[in-house]
Amino acid sequence: ILQSLNAEGRLVSVSDRWLEFMGYAGREEVLGRSIAEFTTPDCVERFRRVDWPTLLGGGEVVDAEYKAVKKSGEVADVLISSRASQDALGRFYRTVGVLIDVTGKKRTEEALRQAQKVEAMGQLTG
Repeated sequence: ILQSLNAEGRLVSVSDRWLEFMGYAGREEVLGRSIAEFTTPDCVERFRRVDWPTLLGGGEVVDAEYKAVKKSGEVADVLISSRASQDALGRFYRTVGVLIDVTGKKRTEEALRQAQKVEAMGQLTG
């Protein structure tokens, strides 16, 4: 799932898979909008404080955990890896980012933790 942001943190391109995953019919619904509109408030804060300054400085972010907010309001767990690209003069041009949906993995891990807690309680009471 691909996305690209300009220097203002606004979407300038998204892949067809991004649109499908996020529940949008067309690019006209999302291009030009701030990436902050597609994540939870706590993730927006971390993005603005930590990851965005790293990217603006020419760095990269690898496997950062975020919560994506889909058009339906559903929240999905994603890992984002992104890197800054520069123009011919070496100035920040845009980011190129990849999102990986890990929602199913997170839910499976949580279900396993709950099962382990129940098993531990059973052993303690047994």
